[in-house]
Amino acid sequence: MTTDLIFECGDILKNKRNAPLALRFIDDIIASGFLLFSTGNRQIFSLIKGSDPKTLPPDQFNAMEAVLLRVVDLVDTFASHTNPRAKRKWTPQNLGMAAVALARFKQTARAWQLFNKLMPAQSSFATTTDTMEMEAAARAEVEDFGFAERADIEEMFDLALQTNDFVNACNAIEIFARYNNSSMNWMLAKVKSKLALSPPQLRIIENFIRLRDTK
Repeated sequence: MTTDLIFECGDILKNKRNAPLALRFIDDIIASGFLLFSTGNRQIFSLIKGSDPKTLPPDQFNAMEAVLLRVVDLVDTFASHTNPRAKRKWTPQNLGMAAVALARFKQTARAWQLFNKLMPAQSSFATTTDTMEMEAAARAEVEDFGFAERADIEEMFDLALQTNDFVNACNAIEIFARYNNSSMNWMLAKVKSKLALSPPQLRIIENFIRLRDTK
């Protein structure tokens, strides 16, 4: 199996939205060893993310969820490897795609655990030493080059708003600021309309967005 073949087959399967064929193709990527390369796991996460879990029958949903968790665990294991020769870091794009795929398959806690590895080196919202140390360890598993897709960040941000999750809404805001240069006023408007915040919480977000947009 070659990189060109992976992309060609992946594009065909994304258009067909055939879960059984997608699962067989994913198994082939894993068996070929291409899972350890960003091109391989990018195709896997792209296929799973585009499978529309709401339309899958229970057996296909469960099979797709199982292979998603398996692939995330495998990529995560190599990303956190202590041997530099064996280490294969996440790319920001693949990590964002994987987090969204997990969220769509109702693996919300795992999605946030993964997504928050995209936090910048100096977090404006981290409040404790333990939190900052955990974030630093997680960032060591992600490549410094590349970027997370805006659509994936926005989807995770919307998930935080839907569940009234202040902490992860803040994280999504900070991750958006890291990978995008556009104005963030739209995020502030959404926060005000959808999150139940105390005045101090709202002030934290307002100050961050105002300072960032004036840079």
